[in-house]
Amino acid sequence: NARPSAVNTVLAWQPGDVLGCLLDLDAKEVIFSLNGQRIATCREIFETTNRGFFAAASFMAYQQCRFNFGYEMFKYPPTDRAFKFFNDYGILTVEQKQVLPKRLYLEQLRQTAINDDTCT
Repeated sequence: NARPSAVNTVLAWQPGDVLGCLLDLDAKEVIFSLNGQRIATCREIFETTNRGFFAAASFMAYQQCRFNFGYEMFKYPPTDRAFKFFNDYGILTVEQKQVLPKRLYLEQLRQTAINDDTCT
């Protein structure tokens, strides 16, 4: 397993690492972990909202990752509290479960047929 490297007191992850995110609505905490070790706790987000959270990530064009919202057992499950899987709270179609890189998504859009009367 890769070990986090400290760069300017900020942990950086390496290929193969597992970045975890636990949203605890009762404790009003968002907890991040790297390979099972807690790295940050965020409470400030609850000062502006307490519902309507969405899973999101941002990457450079060459980066990739694999999300696990509970389809498989977590490699590093939380040990200090009970939790439920994100998948337990939503129903998605197979198409909705797919997250494509932007270039592939745009390529699919270009190949989609649009009727002439779509905007009428």
